[in-house]
Amino acid sequence: MIDQRYVRREQIGSGGMSRVWLGHDTLLDRPVALKELGHAPGAAEPDTERAEREAQLTATVRHPNVVVVYDVVEQDSRLWLVMEHVDGDTLSRMCLPRGLPTARVAHLLAPVADALATAHAQDVVHRDVKPSNILVGTGDVAKLGDFGVARRGDDAVLTRTGLISGSPGYVAPEVALGRPANAASDVWAFGATLYQACTGRTAFDITDDPIQSLENIVRNAPPCLPDAHPLATIVADALNREPEDRPTMRMVADHLEQVQAEQVDTAPSAEVTPIIEAPRVRRRKGGAHAGPRRPSPVWQSVIALTGTRRDDEPTLVAAKAQDGVAEGDAATPA
Repeated sequence: MIDQRYVRREQIGSGGMSRVWLGHDTLLDRPVALKELGHAPGAAEPDTERAEREAQLTATVRHPNVVVVYDVVEQDSRLWLVMEHVDGDTLSRMCLPRGLPTARVAHLLAPVADALATAHAQDVVHRDVKPSNILVGTGDVAKLGDFGVARRGDDAVLTRTGLISGSPGYVAPEVALGRPANAASDVWAFGATLYQACTGRTAFDITDDPIQSLENIVRNAPPCLPDAHPLATIVADALNREPEDRPTMRMVADHLEQVQAEQVDTAPSAEVTPIIEAPRVRRRKGGAHAGPRRPSPVWQSVIALTGTRRDDEPTLVAAKAQDGVAEGDAATPA
C-alpha cells in the first residue's frame, strides 16, 4: 500500500530511470498507473525535482490527449507519480511491422499534435516526443505522456552541463550538437514519430551506442516518404535540418486535421520504402568536409538518454500488462 491509499499490483512497464506498476486507488475506486522514479545519473536520491516538474507541467498543459498526473507521493525514500491508467498499447508497437494507414495516423496523431501545440503556447517543451510515449487506449484515443524531461522556457536549466535529455533516434540535430531543446526540436521528434507511424520503421538507425545514434542524426539526411504520400510534405518539413525552417506544431496539427477530414487512406505497405537523400556536404572553416569528423564536444561529456535499447525505448505509462515486459518499450510513461 502506498500512502495508505494506492494498492500496487503487477509491473506494466519500465525504462529510463523509472518503473511503472498497475495500481488501484482505494479512495476513488479506480485503476491508476504508479510510476516509481529512480535516480538520475550521478544522483544518490530519487529525482524529486523531476517528479514535481512532471506533475506541475502536466497539470499546466490541460488537454484531453495528455496523460494526467493525479498525485506525487514520497514513501520509504521512494518517489511515486500516480497517473491516469491508459488501457491500451503504445504507438510504437501498433505501427509494426509496416506502419498504419494514413487516415489512422492522422486520426491518432492530429490530437497529439494539438496537445503539443497547446504545450508550446504555454512555453512548455516536451523534449521526449516518440512513438513509445504515445499511448492508444479506449475509443482509439491517443495520449501523450512522460513530461519528466519537459521544461518551461523560463525555467532554470534543469539538465546538468554535458547531459542531453531525450531518446536516440528522436533527438533533433541541433540538440545532439549541444544546443538547448525548444519547440522546433519537439516538431523534429514529432516528424520522426510520424514517419515511423507511416512505415513501421524508425527514421534513423538506433544502435546500442547512443553516441553513434546521435551521429546518425547529425551526419545523415532525414528519410522521406514517397512524394505521393499525403503526409510526405509535412514529414519532410518537420524533419528540416534548420530549426527555423520547420513548421510550428500548430501548423502540423492543422495539416493532420485536414488529412483526417479528407479521409485519405493510403495504407503503407512494402512498396512504401524510405527514400534517403545523399548526406549534405557541410561547409566548415578550411573548406568542405565530407569525411569522418571528431564527435562534437558535447558528446565527449556524459550523455543521459532515456530508452537506449534497439527494439524500442521505454519511457511512459502505457497502461496495459504485456508478456515479457522487460522487452521493448514500456506500456506506460516512464
